[in-house]
Amino acid sequence: MMTILVIEDEKFVRENIVDLLAAEDYEVLEAENGLAGLELAEAKRPDLILCDVMMPKLDGYGVLQRLRKNPETATIPFIFLTARGEKTDIREAMNLGADDYLLKPFNRLELLEAIKARFKQKLAADRRLREKLDNLRLSLAGLLPEKLKEPLTRIIGFSYLLGEEAIDMDGEEIQEIAKYIERAAKKLSRLTENLLLYAELENIVGDEKAIASLRHNQTREVDALIAEVATQKAREQERQGDLELSLSPAMVKISKNRLKKLVEELADNAFQFSQPGSPVRIVGKIAPVPEAVPENRRQNFCSLSFVFVLQAIDRGSGMTAKQVNAIADYMQFSQKLYDRQSSGLGLAIAKRIAELHGGELTIDSTPGQGTTVQVILPAIGE
Repeated sequence: MMTILVIEDEKFVRENIVDLLAAEDYEVLEAENGLAGLELAEAKRPDLILCDVMMPKLDGYGVLQRLRKNPETATIPFIFLTARGEKTDIREAMNLGADDYLLKPFNRLELLEAIKARFKQKLAADRRLREKLDNLRLSLAGLLPEKLKEPLTRIIGFSYLLGEEAIDMDGEEIQEIAKYIERAAKKLSRLTENLLLYAELENIVGDEKAIASLRHNQTREVDALIAEVATQKAREQERQGDLELSLSPAMVKISKNRLKKLVEELADNAFQFSQPGSPVRIVGKIAPVPEAVPENRRQNFCSLSFVFVLQAIDRGSGMTAKQVNAIADYMQFSQKLYDRQSSGLGLAIAKRIAELHGGELTIDSTPGQGTTVQVILPAIGE
């Protein structure tokens, strides 16, 4: 049975709504003012809230604001019931996160249709989440055997070679084989970590409490961290001379570990898909919120005037529009390019990390000319 909370200070109106909903087999909770309604919503977590605007102690706007700030109540469908029908009132309600706005006087059918529409929307969202998790499980199941096979085969093969022929090898040959085993083991380790992180991030999507916790983190001295990670990636690829850094001091609303992962994936992609001798440029700077950021995403910057812009720029193979779009689906791209293998998860993981922290990842790429991957994150600064 679905539970509906009715917050209405006019007793006659409230009792009529409660009786109507009870007759439709809804479990109904009621509160006579905004403050009591807020407390009841936080304690009982109803499936939907019907709320008046003008009320004593705490008005409807205040109720909605505080509910949306609490991760445990942030996603409860919320319908305003009010006689205030000015466009500015409706706009304010929707900007605060209301799901619907019914003008008094409304009839029984209008109210029930509004409620059913919200429940239908919620069920659809829940179904999409379940489908997404099912697809995640299927994609992991399909990806694991294929991607684990190559590094495991190398490790087993070279280990067998050492075991059988080490007695006839000189030290240099043994050292070379050991390096092959080490590279394959590191590749396997990174792939496993990415697959686990992929699953972890997907499970966070839709979990408002977990997302709110992520967005409370901060990292200072971002320029030093980015320089360290990018330099390490260049060293791994033996391309220290190709790396160009242009970094400014900043403090960003993301943890060190998550920022490090972002830089690792952006730098790794730039080096993997460009030829040795061509430059890879890593840029990090504070900037005003770009106008190109969608309005719904701009709200994630917590009303700050500044963002941190991180870019990885290469002059490599580039990607087609289809390949760029596929990243959102965690599909593999350019698998055989330069005879390298990529799980296709790296940039997709970076994109998800950026989004979960209220940011944005975009890709500007031209086949044969190069790629610019840009991440925008909420920043704290002047």
